Amino acid sequence: MRFARAGMYLTPAVALRQTAYWLDSDTIAPDADDTPSRSLPIASVDTGMKFEREAGRTSTWLQTLEPRMLYVDVPYEDQSALPVFDTILPDFNLIQLFRKYQFVGPDRVADTEQFSFGVTTRLIDEQGTERLTATLGQTRYLNAQRVALPGESPNSGNDSDYVAEMSFGRDIWNLDVGYQWNNDAESTSRAETRFEYRPQDDRLFGFGYRYRRGFIEQGDLSVVWPATDKWRIIGRYSYSFLESEPLEEFVGWEYEACCWRFRMIGRRYVSSRTGEADSAISLQLELKGLSQGAPKPEELLDRGILGYRSFAQPNG
Repeated sequence: MRFARAGMYLTPAVALRQTAYWLDSDTIAPDADDTPSRSLPIASVDTGMKFEREAGRTSTWLQTLEPRMLYVDVPYEDQSALPVFDTILPDFNLIQLFRKYQFVGPDRVADTEQFSFGVTTRLIDEQGTERLTATLGQTRYLNAQRVALPGESPNSGNDSDYVAEMSFGRDIWNLDVGYQWNNDAESTSRAETRFEYRPQDDRLFGFGYRYRRGFIEQGDLSVVWPATDKWRIIGRYSYSFLESEPLEEFVGWEYEACCWRFRMIGRRYVSSRTGEADSAISLQLELKGLSQGAPKPEELLDRGILGYRSFAQPNG
């Protein structure tokens, strides 16, 4: 039930989460239960406030301060007899900070009694456009957790990483920064940076950096730039600093008219978990009015270059 007033809200909630399985007896141990189930009561309280003040030299901008708190209580129940089909432990981020459930999927529900705290500030110009958004938060656990996925250890810490995100920019550029700090290890757990420069609708330059302690440290450059009115240069370069080698390289030319598009791309990329690389050259001809049901030929570029799809012209 949500209680809301101007500038504040309070949402207490109670739930009963029931999960039941009907398992094939040929796939489980002879003495195992083929119809295991789990019932868990869940209680939470979500509350937040929003403060505003005038900002800027002429007081035409608006700045907000938005604190938020989430309390969650999930009791312990032994779930070791339940199978695990499609449940994972996602990376911790601002979305996870204010989720009631630690796992994604129905096979495990982590026991917890926790408070999650966060504060967001926004800077909004006179046209109503957000020029800066920044958020900082952390979760505090009142009890050590006991539920975990098979082969993993439950969370026994008193608190989560500090997680922070910031985005700011103007009409032609934008910078996004994410950062996580592990207070116990006194070190950076994760860091991300993404910069995008778009001086006109038909050109884009961007670079990014991603770091996760002990797993990845990568950087990439991408560009889409017109050579003439109809021709565009397309390129992307991704590099792993841990392996000291490129992860993906592609460069190409693209010609686009009102009704059709031709593209030629050369690509070299890591094709296996063992680090083996492969090379490819592709030629693509798209007749826009005839290819709506077919796989989109720009999916590769759209995954590699954020914002690429928006360059497509309307069908002729």
